[in-house]
Amino acid sequence: MSYTLPENIPNAVVVITVQDEVLVNTVFEGPVQQPWSFSQEIVVRGTAVLRVVVNGQQVLESPL
Repeated sequence: MSYTLPENIPNAVVVITVQDEVLVNTVFEGPVQQPWSFSQEIVVRGTAVLRVVVNGQQVLESPL
């Protein structure tokens, strides 16, 4: 999975979680500055959902 902070956001607090059939896993949490992107291989069990929260607002929810 990967995520790139939109160019119009100069800095942010980003939280990336993956929820599968067993647990919710926070794969990244912290402050970031432009340019910033995140990429990591994620192992999930069954159906999973990726969620990205930027500055307290959910900006992405996508099935994996």
